[in-house]
Amino acid sequence: MTKVTYVASKKFKELPDSEKSKYLSKAKISRNNINQLSQEQKKAFFINSLKFQNALIKKRMKKFYGMSHSEQERFLKAEAARIKKIRAMAKHNKQHKKKPVPSPEDIKLRMQCYLETIDAQTRAQMEEYRKRLKEKLES
Repeated sequence: MTKVTYVASKKFKELPDSEKSKYLSKAKISRNNINQLSQEQKKAFFINSLKFQNALIKKRMKKFYGMSHSEQERFLKAEAARIKKIRAMAKHNKQHKKKPVPSPEDIKLRMQCYLETIDAQTRAQMEEYRKRLKEKLES
């Protein structure tokens, strides 16, 4: 059983949250592996890993919004530079072109799971963060 199919399994779902968190923080799961799952497995994967992912999002937002405005701007500028560098490298990486893009159904499923499980305050913070990061990426 691969890591990604294990996370999508009933066996993983039955683990205590602390064990799930430990496993997910150590497991390096690539999007390519997730894309190879069936729709039913993908849904199980997202549901089984959501609590962990949401905790990470909340932690990142708490840290980001705990910074002063000038620190936030510096952070966003550095993050935009990091993303631009990755995108530039990916353009020149022939293998990158072979990677499957998530289907519209996958994106909808992931977003639905996210919206159903994350609190309104964190969701609003994420939207503001994404908006500000997008502005930095476009400048």
